[in-house]
Amino acid sequence: MQWQWEFLFEKKYLRSSSFLTSVDPLLTAKLGKLHNKPAYTFYNGFEELSPVKTDTSKKDLPLTFCYSGTLYPGHQAELLLQAVKELHQSGAITPAELKIHFIGLEFYPEQHQRVAGYSPELNAYIETTKRLPRDQAKRLMNDSDFLIVFSDRWTPVLPSKMYESVASRRPVLIVPGDHSILDEMVNELQAGAIVYSVEELKNFILEKIRAKKNHETLFEPKLDVERAMRYSRENQAKEFASLLKSLSGNSSR
Repeated sequence: MQWQWEFLFEKKYLRSSSFLTSVDPLLTAKLGKLHNKPAYTFYNGFEELSPVKTDTSKKDLPLTFCYSGTLYPGHQAELLLQAVKELHQSGAITPAELKIHFIGLEFYPEQHQRVAGYSPELNAYIETTKRLPRDQAKRLMNDSDFLIVFSDRWTPVLPSKMYESVASRRPVLIVPGDHSILDEMVNELQAGAIVYSVEELKNFILEKIRAKKNHETLFEPKLDVERAMRYSRENQAKEFASLLKSLSGNSSR
């Protein structure tokens, strides 16, 4: 009902608009075609990049993954949970070697139960929190080895969490890769790693635990800062202002 109500007003407002904007190129193309309007992409982006921090791979185990924010039904968290479960059952890992933080998950009881109730064997690996103050959440993210970004099983999207992960300068881990815009951004920015299956993720976890035991660098190359700055909100605002200026000039002629 809400979707139908909003779509009714969307059509009403767009009837008199000159163009529309959206937050990723796939959605922009669909909306432009749907409404037969010029459409432009302006990304959600990030405020600023965090200062460069010491590589957490120099710290002792456990290897730490972190997911912050809302877990949606389409997010394929079960792939991560299944990989950890299989590694645990085979004796390949212990809770002393791997920790997964879900920041803010307890604020959403259904999604919390989805993770906490997946398997009792995983309770020693998983830590969840209620919503935390932003600075506290950022500290947990910055102290993690990899920041998890789940792709959506139904449609390729660029989650807003991706920009926060890029801004933190911690490498992301896409679970699983979407073979689309999310993978493209990660590869473009050299922002992290991508896995596509439970087996790939199991191998990734084992390799990173081994590397951390040996105090090796966990991810190379480093974030491409020059390319990443394209997604800053300051730059996106400048691009939007430039578009408005160009369209205003065209209309005046």
